[in-house]
Amino acid sequence: MKILPILTLGVLASLTISCKVQFEESTRYRLETSNELTIEQVQFYNDKPIKLLYKSTSKNDAIKGGKVKFNNGFYYYHINIPKNTKSIAKSSNKNELHVYFEDGQKGFLTFKNSQNENWELYQLITTKTDTGTFVNYDGKQMQITNGDQAVLKIKKSLKNTNDKKRRRVKGLKVVR
Repeated sequence: MKILPILTLGVLASLTISCKVQFEESTRYRLETSNELTIEQVQFYNDKPIKLLYKSTSKNDAIKGGKVKFNNGFYYYHINIPKNTKSIAKSSNKNELHVYFEDGQKGFLTFKNSQNENWELYQLITTKTDTGTFVNYDGKQMQITNGDQAVLKIKKSLKNTNDKKRRRVKGLKVVR
């Protein structure tokens, strides 16, 4: 009796996980050459949780929201973007996308198709320094404490999108 709910939950979790695939350059090319969809009409997701931290001396900093902690004379703004958070993307140039997780013109993270080992995938652009790893978000330089290797995902059904139409042939009947 107690196994059935756990088994049902496991099946539902595996079905949910397998419904999304990583967004690749080849998929972007098919979308951009298709007449049916544009990048702005595709629902995107992040494959890992992303945690951002912004350190400020002012409480009146223009931060939309998030958890704020005061410690040693600094205000620490914490922004969490859970795994599989829905987002939209806008093309910024040939191999970059600005991915918006919330409303606003500056509230985006930049994902890029780099020529590294995963050249097909769109990965979060970060800047590494001696003090940590940083991203630009909401017009500010924020430290990324988790998810610096995040990759974009889309629904599996969009993976092989192309501009060909499908049709079903009824066949011909012999007439005598």
